[in-house]
Amino acid sequence: MGLAFFIPFTIYLKLNKKYKIFFSFSSLLIILWLLKNILVSGCLIYPINKTCFYKLSWADKTETIKQNISAEVWSKGWPDRNDEAITESKFLKNFNWVNTWSSNHLRYILKILIPYIFLLLVILFVFNFYKKNKNKYLFFKENKKKNVIIIISTLGTIIFFLKFPLYRYGYSYLVTLIIFLIGSYIHSYNLLLIKKIFRLILIVSIIVFFAKQLDRINNNYKSYNIWPSIYSFIPNKESIEPKEKIVGTNYKIFVSEKECMYLRAPCTNIYKLNIKHKKIIGYDLIYTN
Repeated sequence: MGLAFFIPFTIYLKLNKKYKIFFSFSSLLIILWLLKNILVSGCLIYPINKTCFYKLSWADKTETIKQNISAEVWSKGWPDRNDEAITESKFLKNFNWVNTWSSNHLRYILKILIPYIFLLLVILFVFNFYKKNKNKYLFFKENKKKNVIIIISTLGTIIFFLKFPLYRYGYSYLVTLIIFLIGSYIHSYNLLLIKKIFRLILIVSIIVFFAKQLDRINNNYKSYNIWPSIYSFIPNKESIEPKEKIVGTNYKIFVSEKECMYLRAPCTNIYKLNIKHKKIIGYDLIYTN
């Protein structure tokens, strides 16, 4: 999502506030987020290897590289692969992952996007069909802004496909690109017409939303708890009490067989024998080496 920063950055430049961007509230939040990442993992953006400071005792290069590869292969359909003997590195090379990914993730993406694209094409047709009406408005008054967004969303879509083609990771780029590409063919529109169209779309969307929610409730209310499962992903199953472990001089941590969730803390479900502990400025630092 790093490319998305170009949009507010260009706005700051246009407003002649290129220096104020570094002293804004949003920049403060980004700095705090990056600082939190360093304190937790030793990396500015985990698990990007080049953003890590391996001189820090809690930065684990081997684990960072492992998690980087693992995150990418899983987003490309690793659990659905037919060849169980293939290694993760080979799976990523020469687009070996495409067939596996297209058999599952691509179908899911198309299932969501095709109705959306169809609706946009219908709107495009209606707009252009009635474009000769009076009281017309230009759809895009400033082509430069439109082109910047199209370029950013195109680059984002390409990176999304090549690196992490899981729908939730890149749908914002996909949807933005589709909207602005189709919008480029709408040269003008009638304001009264567009109000009628979107009023109808809003009403239909609300009806469809509540209908789908009612259908989900009807199909699942007997098999799922009405309250979130905070101790276990498995409904109606008691959580497994984590085991105590002593690390460092005399520091207690908890090890769980599954996800820790809201169990006792600090907790991990991946225990390593070389876990260390020390105090830094009153804070507990738990790390491996």
